[in-house]
Amino acid sequence: MEILKKLSNMGNNLNQLVKNARFMGTKNLENQAQNLFENIMVIINNLSDDWKNSKRKKL
Repeated sequence: MEILKKLSNMGNNLNQLVKNARFMGTKNLENQAQNLFENIMVIINNLSDDWKNSKRKKL
């Protein structure tokens, strides 16, 4: 559940980045988006690992 909350918060951050894109420099926006993307990928990988581990335990 904690991971899903983090992912939701990152989605909100991404939405804010998009809304503010017209006011920010392109390079700044690119850097923030890249950082957010990397954080989202870490969470997705953690979810995937948790799912794989839970499947192994059941078998």
